[in-house]
Amino acid sequence: TLRFRSRLAGRTCSFTCALSAAIVCTRARVAVGESVPPPAHLAFIGGAEVDRAYDVASNGERYVTGSAGLGFPTTDGTVVTSGKDGGPSSDVWVSARSYTERWTTVLGGTGRDRGLAIALDGGVVVAGAAGPGFPTTIGTVQPVFAGDSNPVAGVGPQDGFVARFSD
Repeated sequence: TLRFRSRLAGRTCSFTCALSAAIVCTRARVAVGESVPPPAHLAFIGGAEVDRAYDVASNGERYVTGSAGLGFPTTDGTVVTSGKDGGPSSDVWVSARSYTERWTTVLGGTGRDRGLAIALDGGVVVAGAAGPGFPTTIGTVQPVFAGDSNPVAGVGPQDGFVARFSD
């Protein structure tokens, strides 16, 4: 059974879903007792390791970003940039989807990389935290990883990043 809470029309709702060959959700009740329909679309995104979604943006389609472990599935034709050679680490992932996946790509270096925020500006802009080896483009303001003087335990040194994808 999958349980989750969501905010709909300014009210916090709880949903209960049964996991089997398909996901079946019952109607939810909000705090004031009104009945609301279950989500129109639920989908898993990920591979065999720990994968997390951190932010979503929408313009009729949904764009999602997060962190991905090794083996995160991508779509054919997308550029996958990852410096991982195994071990406990993560990369940034970005996915464009309507009710089906349009494209999903992975971007990362040798450290722990996470897409934490996503916005649309005619393209797809992702911001987050990245470790050493994160790829940059020619002519960028800071092309070299600077690290930090107080790295987070278990994460290592991090810099912020911003990436823009043409959609």
